[in-house]
Amino acid sequence: MGENKEINKVVSKIKRKYKVSTDKSANKIIGINIVKTNKGYKINQKDYIEKMLTNYNINNTKITRIPCINAKLEDRENSEKINKTDYKRLIGSLLYVSTKTRPDIAFAVNQAARFSENPTRADLNAGIQILKYLKSTKDYSIHYNGKKILRAYCDADFAGDEVKRRSTSGYIFVLGNSPISWKSITQKNIALSTTEAEYSSLIECTKQAIWIRRLVNEIFNKNIRINIRIDNKPCKDIAENENQKGRCKYMDIKYKYVQDEIMKNEIKLTLIGSNSMMADPLTKSISGPKLKYFSDFIMEM
Repeated sequence: MGENKEINKVVSKIKRKYKVSTDKSANKIIGINIVKTNKGYKINQKDYIEKMLTNYNINNTKITRIPCINAKLEDRENSEKINKTDYKRLIGSLLYVSTKTRPDIAFAVNQAARFSENPTRADLNAGIQILKYLKSTKDYSIHYNGKKILRAYCDADFAGDEVKRRSTSGYIFVLGNSPISWKSITQKNIALSTTEAEYSSLIECTKQAIWIRRLVNEIFNKNIRINIRIDNKPCKDIAENENQKGRCKYMDIKYKYVQDEIMKNEIKLTLIGSNSMMADPLTKSISGPKLKYFSDFIMEM
């Protein structure tokens, strides 16, 4: 009873400031729609996306099936500067969608966000391209249907950044086929080989895997080992070789971190073919058919 009183006090204070409903099941939270299904729940941001399309006058424009524009470096250099504040506002809105319900635009938004401090008209066009893609896919939803098989996919694109030649890391965790965590990020250090880029990505994926593993253990009191799927054999060989030495202390520490988690049975590495790599769209721009295959695998209309 005491706990209920405290909860009611908190709810009363929230109601004074916000419009709150407590007499029915939740159907929306901070811009995310929640839809109950026969098998579980779907989440999407259709309403939020439609507001964005209206704000940026996209409703009457043509749609596109890919979120990325493969612009060349000289396109930016020859493009006029635009207002930084307006551009950051657009990127902020896109980030909110890409990190909550739309892993299919994570790479495109990550690329567009790199130029937030010095945006050009070419960068704005890249942002508009993402909005046009969202217009054609605004009904995409993540469906949590009760399936409990948890696995991860981890990948990297070597030196894809034409300006600083940094690589891009990408990972995605799926429960059944439903994504629960994903990330597309430019690596902080310059990798000198494909294997090093892949291993740096594996480091980030492993850290997230350990966090998810501990969360599952705390909630369900169940110890699990997360299967991380990678498509680079040298990377797997290094991780599973206890005698592997890095060329410097920094690399040696990186090697040992993943090796230690494997030894503790917290994670397991599985080698898969590149065509089965579900993290690939988080590291690079891909073709429309391949992106649709990825989207159909983890989302529903």
